[in-house]
Amino acid sequence: MNQSTLALAVAGTLALATAAQAETTLYGSARVGVAHTDQELNPQGMDVPNGSFWGMRDEGGSRLGVRGSEDLGGGLSAIYQYELGVNINGSVSGNPLNQRLSWVGLKGGFGSFTVGRQWTPYNNAVALDGVWSSDDTTTTYYQLGAPWRVGNMLIYTSPDWSGFSVAGGMVLDGQGNDDPDPSKRTKNGVDMYDLTASYKNGPLKLGLGYRKFEGRVVGENGQDFYGEGDSLWGAAASYEFAGAFNLIGSYQQADLESRSGAQHDAEPRAYSVTGEYEFGRNKVRAGVGRMDLDTLASSFGRDDENQDIWKVGFEHRLSKRTRTWVEYGDYDFSSFSNNANNFRQGFEYNNVSIGMRHDF
Repeated sequence: MNQSTLALAVAGTLALATAAQAETTLYGSARVGVAHTDQELNPQGMDVPNGSFWGMRDEGGSRLGVRGSEDLGGGLSAIYQYELGVNINGSVSGNPLNQRLSWVGLKGGFGSFTVGRQWTPYNNAVALDGVWSSDDTTTTYYQLGAPWRVGNMLIYTSPDWSGFSVAGGMVLDGQGNDDPDPSKRTKNGVDMYDLTASYKNGPLKLGLGYRKFEGRVVGENGQDFYGEGDSLWGAAASYEFAGAFNLIGSYQQADLESRSGAQHDAEPRAYSVTGEYEFGRNKVRAGVGRMDLDTLASSFGRDDENQDIWKVGFEHRLSKRTRTWVEYGDYDFSSFSNNANNFRQGFEYNNVSIGMRHDF
């Protein structure tokens, strides 16, 4: 009897020790909304029907993932994350599961090194206005900071020095070098790199980021707006007043090399202001943003080169993990593009979304 008790005690101790050394967490988020969309496109625009329609859709990216760490001793830990996007509305068109994140790394007193498909340092520092539940999650709809998640990326993140931290990342993607189109070839070395600095002190958050493209980098949904020689920088700040009102501002500017059909380099800019007010379990939001395409649009014969957006929303928390929302966004794009060589004119779009989100 004593031997059995001792064996159980030893087994329990070993199990606790193992749990202390290795930790894995299953998590997820279910986000679905019913949306009413009203859009008008120029006849030369995308092959999307004009008019008004209702639809149910995944809002903000439903996901399922695992993340964790293992204590390797000496202050060193192995860290990892694997996350899949899920079509929460049950649609079977396309891929019902898609890869969002997949990375592994080491963490210690030096900071952390991570490798794989990750949120970019630039996004982490500058996209402080990503607070919305529906449609595009930031206030600047065609955010210049795309791509937001990138594969084949190595990232270093420093320790937290009294609220201040720096990060750097580079993309090493050796694919596409045999593409007959020179603009679509990547480099044998670094294709893109990010350098960022962030500061957090109580209600204040600051972010500054710089990005340089040495080759073509394809982000999620196939975006390839930028090419070799392009660069951008951005700055963002947020401040929470009295624990209730949060004010967020962002500014981004890109430097794009001359494109086919364009006579000059372009310096498009995007800027936005967003406000949030929290009372009880409720939160109201409002935001306004603009993207100025600069000479990139005028080189394609566009007289009005601005893309304007304003959004309002209401959120109610049913619990710490469950919330509902109502949001409205109005978009007026005089010019828009799927890539840097294909600008089109005339895109008016507004969207009302009523949705629910549960995190676990």
